[in-house]
Amino acid sequence: MTEGEERTVAGNPGDNNDNDNNHTPITTEPLQLPRNLGLIPAISYVAGGIIGVGIFVSPQAVLLNTGKSVGVALCVWTFCAFLAFCGALCYAELGTRIRKSGGTYTYIRSAFGDGVGFVYLWIQLVVVRPCATALGALAASEYALRSVFVFCPHLAPAPAKVMLSLCILGLLVFLNCCSTRLGAMIQTASTVCKLSALVVIIVIGVTFLFKNGISEELGDPFSPQDLSVGSLTLAVYSCNYAYSGWDNLTMATEEVKNPQRNIPLAILLSVVTTAVVYLLTIVSYHAVLTTPQIVSGVAVAAVFMKLTVPVLMWVIVPCIAMSAIGIVNVIIFTSTRINFIGGRDGLFPEVLSMISVSRKTPMVSSLVLSVLAGVVVLMAEDINSVLGSYALFRASGETVAILGMYRLRRKHPATDSTYVAPTAVAVLFAGLNVSLAVLAITRDVSRYIVSILVAVVGIPVYFLSTSRMCSSQGSLGKLNEFFVKISRKLLLCDFATKVY
Repeated sequence: MTEGEERTVAGNPGDNNDNDNNHTPITTEPLQLPRNLGLIPAISYVAGGIIGVGIFVSPQAVLLNTGKSVGVALCVWTFCAFLAFCGALCYAELGTRIRKSGGTYTYIRSAFGDGVGFVYLWIQLVVVRPCATALGALAASEYALRSVFVFCPHLAPAPAKVMLSLCILGLLVFLNCCSTRLGAMIQTASTVCKLSALVVIIVIGVTFLFKNGISEELGDPFSPQDLSVGSLTLAVYSCNYAYSGWDNLTMATEEVKNPQRNIPLAILLSVVTTAVVYLLTIVSYHAVLTTPQIVSGVAVAAVFMKLTVPVLMWVIVPCIAMSAIGIVNVIIFTSTRINFIGGRDGLFPEVLSMISVSRKTPMVSSLVLSVLAGVVVLMAEDINSVLGSYALFRASGETVAILGMYRLRRKHPATDSTYVAPTAVAVLFAGLNVSLAVLAITRDVSRYIVSILVAVVGIPVYFLSTSRMCSSQGSLGKLNEFFVKISRKLLLCDFATKVY
C-alpha cells in the first residue's frame, strides 16, 4: 500500500466499500485540526475555564456549608486550590506523555480499555457537557440582561432569558465552527475581562482593609459554628466546582503549539494564578460585606461595588456577562473535542469525527452539541437533580484517569520533553477524591442517584454499540452512513485522519 493510499484509509475510518459513494473522500490529504493554540490562548482556555461567574456572584454555598465560619471557608478554598494543583501536576504529565487530544477520556481509555472509556464518554455526552453548556448559556443571558435590569433583576422576563441563551449558544457554536482562532480570541477577551474585574475588587478590598481595619468576620474567623462531615463535604464540592477546568487544554493536545512546553506552563500558571486571585477576592468580599450579605443569594460582586464604588457597577455587570460567555465558549471548545475524539476512535458514531475540509473545525460534533444543549436550555427547570452531581462526576473522571497513570507510564515511556509529576502527588489526589466521593454519596445518595443510573445505563449501551446492529449493515450503521452523506454534501466535511 502506498503512502497516498494509507492517508486515504486513515482519513476515512468508516470506509468499508471502495465503491460506496458515501465514502468518496473530498480530499486525499491528511485531515487534522491545526495547531493554532500558542501559550497565551492556552492559558486563556485554562484560566478562563476555571474562573467563571461563581466567584463574582455566589460564593455563599461554601460559606453556608462551613457553618458561616469565614476561617473554615478560607481553609476550604485553600484546600481545593491545593487539590486542583495536585491534579494539574498530574495532567501536565499526561498531556506531555500522551500526544493525543481527548483529555480525561483519552487517558481513561488508554489505561483501562474501550469499555471504561465509553462509559465516561457516555456520561459526558448525555449529561455533563450538554448541561454545562446550557447552564453557561443561561448564566450568560441572565447577567447580560442584568445590564438592563441592574436594580431589578427579578423583573427580567424568563422567555427573554431562554431566547437570549439560545442566541448566545448559536452564535458561539457558529464562531467555533468558522475558526478555532475566533474561539480563542473570544476566550482571551473574556479572560482579560474577568481578571480585570477581579483585580478591581481585590484592589478595593485591600484599600478598604487599610482604611477601616479588619472586619468583625475576619477578626474572629474561627468563631464556634455547627459543622458536620456532610456539610463540609458539600462545601468542598461546591468549591471544587469553582476550580474545575484545569484539564481543559488536554482536550485539544493536538491543537497546541509546542505542547511539551506550553501544556505544563499553561496548566500550572493558570491554577496558581486562579488560586491567588480567588483567595484575595474572598478576603476582599469579607473585608467589605457582612456574612448575611454574602449568604443572602444576591449578586455578591454587584453588592460589593454598590457599597464601595457605585459607578463601577456599570462596568462589573457587563464583565460578569462576558465572563459567562467565556465559560460557554470554553465548554463548547472542550465538549466538541471529546465527541470528536470518541467518533474518531470508533466508540461513538464515526460521523462525529468529520471536520470541515476548509475551516479545519469539528463542525459535526459542534452541531450535535448545540442541539443537545439547546434541548437542555428549553428543559432547564427539570435538570437540577442531574446538575447537583456535576462536580462529583467530573472529579471522579479525573481520579480514574490519574489512577491509571502507572499503566500509562509503562505504555508511554517518558522522553526528554516529558514532564514527570511526583508519584506521591498522584496518590494524594486520588486518595482525597475517592474519600470525598464516598462521603458525598453515603451522606446523600438521593442527590446523585439519577446520574449514577445514567452512568450504569452506559454499560449495556456499550455492548449494544459493538453488536451487529451498529455495524455497517445494521440499522444504526445505515443511519450513520446517512448522516455521513449529509455532512459531506451540505457541510463539506470529511473524516479526520486517525491518530494512534
